[in-house]
Amino acid sequence: MKRMEGLWRKLLDQGGASSRSAWALGAGPAIALTQADKDGIKGLVVYVESLQEARRYLKEHDLLGAERPDSIEIGGSQLQGLNITLIEQPSGRL
Repeated sequence: MKRMEGLWRKLLDQGGASSRSAWALGAGPAIALTQADKDGIKGLVVYVESLQEARRYLKEHDLLGAERPDSIEIGGSQLQGLNITLIEQPSGRL
C-alpha cells in the first residue's frame, strides 16, 4: 500500500492531498486509496446530486444493480467485476 500511495501521490500532488491517501481533483472527482488483498482497482464510489434520478436512468438502461437505502450499484456484465457505487451528495456539498 505504501508503494502505491507514493506513486499516486507523485501523480496527484499537484492538486494537493485532502488527506493522507485521498486527493481532490479541483472541483471534480476525488481519489482515495484503501487497503486491499491485492493490487488493482476494486471499485469506484461516485457521488451524485440525486440518487432517485440516477436510479431512474440506470433502470431505463438496464444497468441497475444492488440497491441500499443510501446507495445503488451499477450492474451489468460489461463492468467485468468492477464495483461502481453511487451515493447521493447534494449540490454544494461535493
